[in-house]
Amino acid sequence: MRLDLKPAGPGAAPASLHKCPNCHFIVYSKDLKNGDRQKLLKLINSREYRHISVDNPTYYLLAKIYEATGKDDLEIAHAYLRASWQVEHDPQKCAKYLEASHAKFGAFLSSNRDKSTPYIMAELVSGEIERRLGRFGQALSRFSRLQKQPEFSGAEHLSAIINYQLELIAAKDREPHDIRR
Repeated sequence: MRLDLKPAGPGAAPASLHKCPNCHFIVYSKDLKNGDRQKLLKLINSREYRHISVDNPTYYLLAKIYEATGKDDLEIAHAYLRASWQVEHDPQKCAKYLEASHAKFGAFLSSNRDKSTPYIMAELVSGEIERRLGRFGQALSRFSRLQKQPEFSGAEHLSAIINYQLELIAAKDREPHDIRR
């Protein structure tokens, strides 16, 4: 697995999503609530959605659908993150989706302080995104702060990730990297 949670190996990542060839709706659930259906019809029929559905990957469209239906910030952050994986060959689009993902991870972190596994992962991925976007000072501050927190320093695998990130930051490395074993 990479530091940005992208699975490594022979399988395609992210998993493909089905998209309607006509309206470009992303089929993400078999069971939609009535309230969601109304919101989705409004979104799918909008000029904005028709415009963005032409030149953006499926996970970006899914993030927009999640936003329209009121999904939580963490789910939306992961959808934008997966969209960045789909366009790694296009640095401008990749950065755009990483920015959107970072904003949603930030919203999640500011509203959750319980130090749960999702909170810990959101902190690590936020720092990874900062490094990938070249915000080395911001990433350094985050990982230096995390290094001092017991939930990070007390877990060997998390300490190893933080130390690796600090090495990459010192080298001004913006590339994606696998988690060291």
